[in-house]
Amino acid sequence: MPLSENVRRVVTTIDTNDKAVVLMEGPIPHKKVRPQAQTVSRLIWVTDETPADLSGTSDRAGVDIGIMPPRGGSVFRIVEFPPETATAPPSAACRRGILPCTARARSITPW
Repeated sequence: MPLSENVRRVVTTIDTNDKAVVLMEGPIPHKKVRPQAQTVSRLIWVTDETPADLSGTSDRAGVDIGIMPPRGGSVFRIVEFPPETATAPPSAACRRGILPCTARARSITPW
């Protein structure tokens, strides 16, 4: 089981009394599997402004987003890059030069 399967998230909001309260707590429901690249990403949160508005009752990670955060915002995600085996072909990211092949072979992420 991947390590990120065990990660739980606690989402808070600001109530009408300006107090932080728990909005939701549990496993991360926003998961993207990319079988071609053999990666799994889990979206924790997304903001569309800085500073972020912390009020409201919606799940801010419940959006479809690419790699970049919204302009002026932020994104927090967990991305798993599995190690390559001796018989596995290099990933598409490695072949295209997006991720160094030597870094992937040692399971080191570039950021």
